[in-house]
Amino acid sequence: MIGRLLRVARVALLLVTLTAVAIVAGAWAALGTRAGSVWTLQQAAGQTGADLSYASFTGSLLHGFEIQDLDAALDDTSVHVQQLVLRWSAGELLRARLHVSEIGVHGVTLITPPEQAPTAEPSIAVPALPALRLALAVDVDRVEL
Repeated sequence: MIGRLLRVARVALLLVTLTAVAIVAGAWAALGTRAGSVWTLQQAAGQTGADLSYASFTGSLLHGFEIQDLDAALDDTSVHVQQLVLRWSAGELLRARLHVSEIGVHGVTLITPPEQAPTAEPSIAVPALPALRLALAVDVDRVEL
């Protein structure tokens, strides 16, 4: 009886370990490789309904990336970015710290629909926002605009 329980416990432990390894491997493939990063960006754009295109993508979401000629459109608004650069240390998240070593955005063009004359003055008051306490420290070394 005890031998059977030990075998079941070993099998359960093996399944839990294999599941954890599969989750880590899947996250690394989705965020740590160029192909996985491109797929993740496409999925995120699809979930929001945005049209997303770019000329080139180098790097990965996990280690840092650079995108050339990024175009994004949602409804009547679109944005073009000549270059978007993000370099960060993902491992710092384990220390409750977001460390961005470089973030750069160059050549931004925003196209919005033409303004229409308001028909009536809005009567909605802007709500007061609560104080924001982040669960992690944020450090940014370099910003380029």
